[in-house]
Amino acid sequence: MKKLTLVAPIMLAIPAVVVSSNAYSADAKAVMQNLAASGFVDVVYTLSDGTDENNNANNESTEDKKFNVSGELDLESEINPRTALRIDMDLSTDISSGIFEQAFVNYAFDNNMKLKAGVFNNRLGFEREDAPELYQVTHSQLWDIWDEQTSLNGNNLAGLEFSAQVSMVTLIAGLLNDRNDTAENISIKLAAEIKPMDSMDIVAGLISADEGTATDGNAGTIFDASMSWQWKQLVVGGGLLTADEIYDLGLQATANYAFTDDLSGTARIDYVSYEGDYDNTTSITLAALFAVDKNLYANAEIRLMQNNDDAGSTTPNPYRKVGDGSMLFVEVLGTF
Repeated sequence: MKKLTLVAPIMLAIPAVVVSSNAYSADAKAVMQNLAASGFVDVVYTLSDGTDENNNANNESTEDKKFNVSGELDLESEINPRTALRIDMDLSTDISSGIFEQAFVNYAFDNNMKLKAGVFNNRLGFEREDAPELYQVTHSQLWDIWDEQTSLNGNNLAGLEFSAQVSMVTLIAGLLNDRNDTAENISIKLAAEIKPMDSMDIVAGLISADEGTATDGNAGTIFDASMSWQWKQLVVGGGLLTADEIYDLGLQATANYAFTDDLSGTARIDYVSYEGDYDNTTSITLAALFAVDKNLYANAEIRLMQNNDDAGSTTPNPYRKVGDGSMLFVEVLGTF
């Protein structure tokens, strides 16, 4: 009887395991059928006059005459009518290779209310994270500040983000891991996206963080506002950023004009002023983007950078995002 007692539960459990396995297989099959893959390969060659911010101890540029190669594989699947999963994997020649840019679940309560959980891009700021979403090769100083002030690679956040659309306004609230990865702390995101017309988009909000010290580099709470507007072949946009510490004011303006279906030109200027006796920084960017073939693009950018000695400062600025010279970038970008 003892053997029968042991075997009987096992025999009774087998049908349940089979049913569960079949159900799981059916779910997995549905996920695979709805799976969408996309991504890109980005190759950038850099020339520098030797005065960029990436100089070594011998004052030699670590960027000059270098190829930087990055790629991304994005997977997204709708697992049911309300729920979607997304995973973005970054690959690169630098130390940030082989990490998740995004990994999140997106649940729609209805067409107007959604909840996102995981790691995801920060919607604040004019520029997006990935190369295919940029008009030029490099990011602006304002995006670089967000990159620096979020502990995850890039301008990304981890936690929960709830959004609710009311007419032309989408309200956003987030409960996040502390932006600076401070122990026992959290960050709060409050933002709004306004679309007064199809061709215009305005986003403004803040992400909280404890104020930093003179040495830790934490900027505290950051407020950001950006807008974009399209008229025929012209796109104009820009942004504003300010923080509790370090960054008094950051400004950016960008204009892109499509001369033809295959050729566009971009002009960008950005400026950052800092607390204390640090040099302000400015950069001017000119770029040309050409569609070589379907899903294959070539981009060329020249960036002129300057430290503005408005306050007569001789103090080195450890927070600057640009040097005091010029750099040339040539890019080949393939997407799928």
